[in-house]
Order: sequence, then structure tokens, then C-alpha cells
Amino acid sequence: MILLNAHQVEYNLPGRSLLNSVNLTLEKGEKVGLIGRNGSGKSTLLRILSGDIKPDQGEITLRSQTTLRYLEQLPDLSGLQGQTLREVVVQGSAQLWKLRQRYESVCEKLERQSSNSDLEAELNQLTDQLTLHDAWDLETRAETLLTTLGFPDPMVPLEKMSGGEMKRIAMARTLLVPPDILLLDEPTNHLDIATIAWMEDFLARANFCVLMVTHDRYFLERVCRKILEVADQTVSTFTGNYSQYLELKAEREALKARQQERFDNVMRQETAWLRQGPKARSTKQKARLQRIRKMLDEGSGILSEPGQTEDQAWDLGTRRLGKKVLQLKIERHRILKPLEFRLEPGERVGLVGSNGSGKTTFLELLAQVATPEDGVVEVGETVSTGYFDQHTDRLSHLPPDTRVLDALKDVAHTVPLGNGKELTAARLCEMFLFTGPQQSTPLEKLSGGERKRLELLRILISRPNLLLADEPTNDLDIDTLSRLEFFLDSFPGCLCVASHDRFLLQRLCDRILVFRDGVVEECSPSVLDQVDADFFQLKKADIEPKSDPKPMAQPETNAAAPQKKKLSYKEESLLKELEANIPLWEQEIEQLDREIAEKGSSYQAVKELYESKQLLEKRLEEGMETWAELEELKESLQS
Repeated sequence: MILLNAHQVEYNLPGRSLLNSVNLTLEKGEKVGLIGRNGSGKSTLLRILSGDIKPDQGEITLRSQTTLRYLEQLPDLSGLQGQTLREVVVQGSAQLWKLRQRYESVCEKLERQSSNSDLEAELNQLTDQLTLHDAWDLETRAETLLTTLGFPDPMVPLEKMSGGEMKRIAMARTLLVPPDILLLDEPTNHLDIATIAWMEDFLARANFCVLMVTHDRYFLERVCRKILEVADQTVSTFTGNYSQYLELKAEREALKARQQERFDNVMRQETAWLRQGPKARSTKQKARLQRIRKMLDEGSGILSEPGQTEDQAWDLGTRRLGKKVLQLKIERHRILKPLEFRLEPGERVGLVGSNGSGKTTFLELLAQVATPEDGVVEVGETVSTGYFDQHTDRLSHLPPDTRVLDALKDVAHTVPLGNGKELTAARLCEMFLFTGPQQSTPLEKLSGGERKRLELLRILISRPNLLLADEPTNDLDIDTLSRLEFFLDSFPGCLCVASHDRFLLQRLCDRILVFRDGVVEECSPSVLDQVDADFFQLKKADIEPKSDPKPMAQPETNAAAPQKKKLSYKEESLLKELEANIPLWEQEIEQLDREIAEKGSSYQAVKELYESKQLLEKRLEEGMETWAELEELKESLQS
């Protein structure tokens, strides 16, 4: 069922077209990823679909009674200061919140006017509405969401929250009562891996439609079944997850390359004909000239230029490392527990952990911008460190009108390659997607992602042999991420990177350090496939002293174990107990429904009854599942 249809949508910025002839549909329950380079129009398209801004041309059609919500990249909750987190989240469902307020108001009036038939009729209607939308326990669900997203105390005032925390609170507001269509702009930014994994599971199982802008390729792979790519002012549709998108994209690019090659061959022939001079040309030169103009209008007309291969270009000549790189030993620290860490030449280490678990502190110690209270950091004499700190603006010391290329030349004009040649600053800009005209863009005109891209370039062109990076992928689009990964994959130095991007970590890193409240555990990269909502919770073994395990009793193996022919006594008893209890539970639920209808004038009573009903329904569901499993086992044993 199509819920939303966008037809021939156009949107223009001053002096240029941003979106042109955009067509797309959103269907019930589908999960769609929206990708594209920074500045391509992804966020603008979401705002158009949400009705926040109007297109210059085209039409957006929303199916009747379809609900839609939009969570922007930087949500503004400033108007809710003074409220607790629970109040902020619950009041995000404005319609249900108003129903609840009206319900309580009618209950109060009925206490004074018990025989008012109009109020009784309205109360019955409100009760039905609140039951239909499952709105009796909004506060409980809000607290559960807040806890999952890292806020165990729902009564904390909103004004105490940071910018990243505001994003998570806005996420809870949006997910409390999901709409038919949910539009999300970079929902995984500022979330740790465990929370992202929870959200993946939540959205993958959800029965509502989701359209999300995200650069998290793991997220795209696991959640999305359709990819929309914004490029060249329009939107292309690819059916499938991120892997299938890459395959389809490669096929389309290969076809485009073959067409471009044929175009280039014809253009070479036509250019050679033009150079022959008027006498050598045929009498049909006018028609031929028109054909050339038409080809130039319809195709790129860019001939491939010989030069360095991509592999050569990425092989930046770093300074040679000695045998000793880096060693960190901590006896006591305000955040990190005692640890020893050693980095060997050529090693790549990934850091993962919840926000505030000590990853940034660890990198600061390695970069020697911080010192341990009781410990030591030893760095080899040949080590040249490049440190990318997500909280520092490395461009702030430059005048705002400084051009991109000049900002890079401020560090170096050229960088030597591993093959003995040199790479210019302009060429390095191109490789990081700053094309010719964009290299003249003033710093004050750059987006957040573009500034981060330039900051990374300034570090790379300084030729470090130890690269420390704290969340380098935030705000980068997928094309830039791919370029960055391609470079880091061939980087001959040492790498230590803290990131929530599991795709990048698994591609680049030899080992993973997991941070749990200051406790550091070393794992293989495959651990990132096992992340769940409790991944960063300290395990009992991490906080209690380990004791020697008692030897397990070995079973005798002289005789083969007897084959099971029937249910055990315990299984048979449980089956009989469930057969007796399931009808009783169903009757109790029916009785609770009657009591809810009878006590509709008392909000507190209805709320308590409704919570009791939910617990009983959960018990009934679990009991039915266990009964079905035992029945199936019993039948298989008897056959």
C-alpha cells in the first residue's frame, strides 16, 4: 500500500537547482535508506516530504489519515526547558497527550456531576480512543525508552542535557508512539554502538514505514530493503540493502563507463575531423558540427587523462617507524581502570564503548595531550603523531575567507608518494571530493562535514606515521567514508581509531578494545557482529576477582545414553499446568476489560487495571508458546 507519493518535485537554491524531477514512493512498513554526498539535498528532501518546506514544482500526496513525523538532524527542544525528561518525551505525542488531559478533566467533572450523561458519553469515547492507541501507560513506556537510550533517571530536568543528549531525547519523543511514516535525519549520530544496535532491531521489527538519511553502512545493511540515492539533482532507486545497492550501482557505473567510452571514441574522431581544416571537410560539415554540439550538450565530453593510478595516489610516503612505537601503563586514573597497552609497528586498533566510557581519555593519553595520575606513556623516537580530536576546530585560527586549497597549502604544498613521486595539494583535495571549483570555497561557507573532511586532509598531508582519530566518520557522507577507508587501508603507519562505525572498524582494524566504564577488554573485530543493547554493561567477571573453576564431573561414557521416548515428569506436569491455566488467564483478561469499562471515570484505577492486563497478556503469550513447544515435542516422541 502506497502511503506517500512524490511526483516531479523540484527545489531551487539561489543561483542553482538542488532537486529536479524527483519521483519516489513510500509504502506501508518498508524501510528505506536515503544516501548521497553532503550538500546533495537529502535533508531538504526530507523537509519537503514532511511538509516543513514547499517545493518550487511538483506534488506530494499523502494517503488519507496517514500520520507522519520528522526527526531533524539537530532537533530544537529549547521551548521545553523546565520540564523533566519524562514529561518531554510523553508530551511529544501531542494528540494522545491532549486526549489524556481531556480524559482527566472529564473524570474530575464527573466527580462533581455524577449524573451528567453527556460527560459519561464523552468519557466512554475517550476511554475507547486511549485503549485503541495503547495510551494508558505512556509514562512507563517513556521511562523504558529513556533508560534504553542512556537516561536511567527520567526526572532529570531537560536543561541539564548536552547537545548529543538532546538528540537522543528527541529520538525517544519520536519513537514513543510511532506514526505510519517516520522520517529520520542521521538518527545514529551521537549514539554508541550498543544503542545503534538496539535501534536497528527496533526499526527492523517495526510495522511502520521508515525513511532515514544515514551514513552508517551497517545500519543500511541490516535495516533497509530499499536505497534512494540523491545525486545530480535527482533520486535513483535501488531495491535491496546496502550490499545489493553496491552491486546494482557497480552494474550501472559499468554501463555508464561503456557508454562514456563510446562517446569519447566518437568525440576523438569528430575532433580529428574538425582539425583537418575547411578544405579537407566534406560538404556536409554543417550537419556534422550540429551533431558535435548535440553530443557535447548530452554527454560529459571529458576525455580520460593519463596520470597516476588511484593506488599510487593513495600511497602517501609516511615517515619510517622504528621498532618501538608506543606503550601506555596506568596504575590509577579517575576514569580508566589499571591497564597496560602496547602498540606495535603497523598495528591498527579500534576503540568502542558507550559515551563517556573513556575512549577519548585513552586517545588523549596516547597523544600526550593529557597525563595519567599514576602511570607512564612511552613513545618511540621515530613516531610522528597525527591526532584528530572530534571536539577541536583546527580551522578556527585561519581567516574565514581562506579558500579550501589555501588552508591545505598552509600545512604543505606537496606530499611525497611511496613511489618517489609527489602529490600536489590540489590533487589531494580532488581525491577527497573537493573538485576544482570547490577548492576555492571560503572556509565560512563549508558545511560541518566538509570542514571535518578538510581537517582530516590537513592531518594526512603532514605525513604522520601514527594516526589517532576520535570519531573521524561523524558527519561524513558515504563517498567520503569510502575514500577515507581506502586511504587508511593502505596507510603504512599505525592506526588507533575510536568510532561507532562498525563497517570501518571491521575493514581496518586488527584488534578491538572494548571500553566498559573504564574497564578495557581486548577482542577480535568479529565481536562487533555480536553487539546488543547490553553490550557495554560490565559483566560480573569484570568486577569480581576470578577464582579457579571447579572441575566439572565427567559423565560416564561406557554405555550409550538411553534414547528419550516420552516427556519427562517435569515437562508433563508443566504441560498439564498450562492446559489448566491458559483458559483461566483468558477469563481474567476478559474480566479486566469489563472493569476498565466500568471504572472509566477513575484515571488511576484504569491505569492500574490496564497495567495488570498487560502483564497478564504477556504471561498468556509466553504460556501459549511454551504449551505449543511441549505439544510439538510430545507428538515427535510418539511418532
